[in-house]
Amino acid sequence: MNITYLIYALIIFALGAAGWFFYSKKSKDQFDFRKKKPLTEAEEQMYWKLVQALPQHVILTKISLPRILSSSTVEARGSITQKTLDFLVCEKDFTLVAAIDIEDKSPSGSRKRAEEAKKFALDKAGIKLIKWKSSALPTDAEILSRVLGIKPKAPALKIVPSESFNTESGAAG
Repeated sequence: MNITYLIYALIIFALGAAGWFFYSKKSKDQFDFRKKKPLTEAEEQMYWKLVQALPQHVILTKISLPRILSSSTVEARGSITQKTLDFLVCEKDFTLVAAIDIEDKSPSGSRKRAEEAKKFALDKAGIKLIKWKSSALPTDAEILSRVLGIKPKAPALKIVPSESFNTESGAAG
């Protein structure tokens, strides 16, 4: 009787293996891969703005959080597993300066919780997270201010001596 069960088990295993082999071969033949751009239009515009405004820095795109964060607990690592950053600004030696995300629209409930978890993890690690809306990308001055804390200098005022200005005609000279 034990041999009968063994024979049935082997037959079932063989049929399962054969089915899996044919199914996996068939499904792979139906794979439809096409190349696509790695960045959205807004992300591409933002990338070039960052490169222009921060020429002494390295700009990385589409970075997963586990690539830049570590933790001793499985729960903490699990909370960041599938989360990414649109941009990471680094010094030339790859020291982290800031993380940047582009917001396309208001996040839904689950997306909002994921964004809060991302912000929490980055805050705990001491990494500044900066968000910009895709509809209002920053200027060079705004990038310098938010990323590096550099305030733009006001243009110098040209002072004209009062004796060189004719008050009657309103003309200089």
